[in-house]
Amino acid sequence: MTIGRASANSCTCIVRGSRSLATASTTPAVLSSALVSRSPLALPPLSPFEQSYYSYQRSIQRAINKPAQSSLEWFFKKGSAGERDFVEEPDKVEQQQLHEDKLDGGARKSLQRKKDRTIYLLLKDSAAKKGSKSPAGGWRFPQTSLQTSESLLTASTRHLSTESPNMDVWALGKAPAGAFVAPSGESTFFLPMKVVRGQYSGKEEFAWLTKEEIEAVVDKGYWEGVKDMLSDR
Repeated sequence: MTIGRASANSCTCIVRGSRSLATASTTPAVLSSALVSRSPLALPPLSPFEQSYYSYQRSIQRAINKPAQSSLEWFFKKGSAGERDFVEEPDKVEQQQLHEDKLDGGARKSLQRKKDRTIYLLLKDSAAKKGSKSPAGGWRFPQTSLQTSESLLTASTRHLSTESPNMDVWALGKAPAGAFVAPSGESTFFLPMKVVRGQYSGKEEFAWLTKEEIEAVVDKGYWEGVKDMLSDR
């Protein structure tokens, strides 16, 4: 597994503090969590206002130039398949998007879903499957405890390399984007990363979810701790 690193020294105090907490048996555990995301692959759909604006602009252009129907006759035979495809193309794109959204329920493991949104890797907590309570309501970002002399980034790198060697990610820095403190006192620090290639191949159940979908599957307390780290687009 290949992990890229962007140099940053701003988290030195956090990392050192994490080491001391991790080695002390009387203090709550400190966890390092990888906030792995895939950036949008396409532009977001137009809003109703934007659709109206561009439709109005097209109507002005058609009025200034030749009428659309007359112009089409220069390029397509009237009633031909080519003419129908040219006229109906915008509708086909919209229908295709609706079709993909309907099928999306069973494709949450695909990195090609929700192309106009940022999606994040979440794992199903194995402990939650057995009935024990999980601070993330069963779903959480990949996380691991710190070993001796490990920094937050080193711990997340080790965990992802062990659990999913086929997925390459790029660490956006050494400093965490935020932290979540569970009611038990356990602290989790989140390090933002971008998936470069590959797919998660670990044993745990996983899903690539948008911000709104994450809110629906995680515990309320966990959500309040992570929501400001997630992208709205």
